[in-house]
Amino acid sequence: DRENVATDDPAPTTVVPSPTGVPETTVVPDTTVVSDTSVPPETTPPPTTTTPAEPAVSDQFLPDPLRIAADGFERVLVGRDLIVRSDPEQVIALDLPEPELWLYGVGPNGVAYLRADGDGLSRILAVPTVGPTAGVVHELVPPYAHEGPWLGFMTPRGIDPFSTAEGPGIVPYVDNDGRPLADPVDPTFTWRVEYRLLDDGSAGVQPVVVDPGGAEHALPITESGREGQFDAALRPLPDGRVTLLVLPEDGIPKVWAFDPARESWTIHPFE
Repeated sequence: DRENVATDDPAPTTVVPSPTGVPETTVVPDTTVVSDTSVPPETTPPPTTTTPAEPAVSDQFLPDPLRIAADGFERVLVGRDLIVRSDPEQVIALDLPEPELWLYGVGPNGVAYLRADGDGLSRILAVPTVGPTAGVVHELVPPYAHEGPWLGFMTPRGIDPFSTAEGPGIVPYVDNDGRPLADPVDPTFTWRVEYRLLDDGSAGVQPVVVDPGGAEHALPITESGREGQFDAALRPLPDGRVTLLVLPEDGIPKVWAFDPARESWTIHPFE
């Protein structure tokens, strides 16, 4: 009998989904209409809350000004490739025996400076990134025992390895052929940063950036990762901002950027 009902009378075939289908078809249009009409007013407020928030500041990591040459292009080290972020992008493969490479930055004439570490020793190298000698590796300092937690940094007169041991001292900038420059001073270092010891008895310091006119701009936070008081030179990004890598008490590096046009600091993640 069940077979006869299923084959002779087509009504049950349409009735079977109707107990669940009828309420769904009557409710779904109501819910979709309500949701569709309510979504537009909910999606319009977010742009109004995000658009005015720091419109001139990028949320991406600000490139280190020491890795940008006078041509405005950033140089980054990815693995064993030295990349020039120009248009088109250039990739210089570094064939070096050391397992670890570190990029100090870019000096005059687009020459990049690196430290190569291996077997407990370090070498300081110069690699032109433009011109006919691009990619040629010049050894500026032969293997030496580098001691200290810092990679080092660039100064107006060359690379400071910042080694606590008896290191090579300031390594002068070179030209594309690896020869010392006739004028070793890099004029793009127009700012400086001063790390001033706090007078509260702590081991912290207050970073203060000083513009070319002598005006001081203190960082909104103090820093505890440095020892002693010293000054360092800075050079601005192509858009005029000055960046500073900071090691706060939580031990997580962060990049602070000072915008002279807006006289404001912004913080950016370090990646």
